[in-house]
Amino acid sequence: HYNSAVSYPRLLDDRTLIYTAMREDGSGSALYAMDVNRRIPHPVTAGLEEYVSVDASGDGQRLVVTVANPVRDLWTVPITDQVVDESSVRHFKLPTVRASSPRFGRDCILYLGSKGAADGLWKFQDGSETELWKGSESRVVSAPAVSPDGNQICFVVLREGRGCLYVMASDGTGARRVAESLEVRGTPSWSPDGKWIAVAGSQEKTNPLFKVPMDGGAPIRLVDGVNSVISNPVWSPDGRFILYSEGEGSATVRLQGVTPDDRQPFPLPEISVGIMGD
Repeated sequence: HYNSAVSYPRLLDDRTLIYTAMREDGSGSALYAMDVNRRIPHPVTAGLEEYVSVDASGDGQRLVVTVANPVRDLWTVPITDQVVDESSVRHFKLPTVRASSPRFGRDCILYLGSKGAADGLWKFQDGSETELWKGSESRVVSAPAVSPDGNQICFVVLREGRGCLYVMASDGTGARRVAESLEVRGTPSWSPDGKWIAVAGSQEKTNPLFKVPMDGGAPIRLVDGVNSVISNPVWSPDGRFILYSEGEGSATVRLQGVTPDDRQPFPLPEISVGIMGD
């Protein structure tokens, strides 16, 4: 049981099965083999290459595989009152092999990155980098969210197949798990006063939206998510409402809003957007 995509199963002989599956640390798809009698999987590849597909010859002596070497980098684009062409786009060089999901912190840039293992949480400041959360311990699966005063960071870590919400100081110290009863999905969002964090979660057979108090209280359910999947909450700058996307398994999601205090729908124009991935 991988709790992720498993593809291209092929028998090499009566007992040996080979296939592709996501690595345990979430760093990409690897090639696995298994004795079907013992049913114990073993990775047969190492490194950051992703094994997209695999097939075997009729005698089981040769394999043909598709291998990908995905590149994830950060780039900068200026904000102007005119259309910006490609000549104005600049590569933002970082020491990590992979980098994604950047966020501006206080005098720094936070991002997900890796030097060979699963994605950790990194900070780039004054020309040097610091790994605030090691991906080798647990993979970070959401973009970091920075508190309004810049002193705290929250993010989601994958542990034993569950998304766990963590908060730490901006220097990487004092990491602690909050809202331990929740299985969190996607990127969290701070309230403007820094007292709450909005998160999408999974609870039994529902996919609700919660606000989590930073004083240690119990999470408060804002939207039930009974017949739909809630994701991507964003707290408005004035604190009056929280935007989120709501979908029902189709290729599009609807933009919705809710007031965080009385949990009432916030009126919005009808807006639907296509699902484009991360």
